[in-house]
Amino acid sequence: MAEKCPDFCRTVRSRYLRRQKQRTHELEQLLNVCRIAKRLHAKGRIPTETRIMGSLSKGSLKQWGAVRRAVKNARRILGLP
Repeated sequence: MAEKCPDFCRTVRSRYLRRQKQRTHELEQLLNVCRIAKRLHAKGRIPTETRIMGSLSKGSLKQWGAVRRAVKNARRILGLP
């Protein structure tokens, strides 16, 4: 197929690699959010989106949707409502 449709294969491969990179970044952000949530919870503070967003490093992507999902997962892991 690569010989008959090289442009198509290149496009599919590029899209796949871009999506994999995005997923990897989201998983790294989830781990970072979980660490922050655990630290806040250990201090007796509720790990809210706002608190976690304020604790993210400047290099982190601060996309509300991704952070919201990560906070929801972190709170579920910690057994919080």
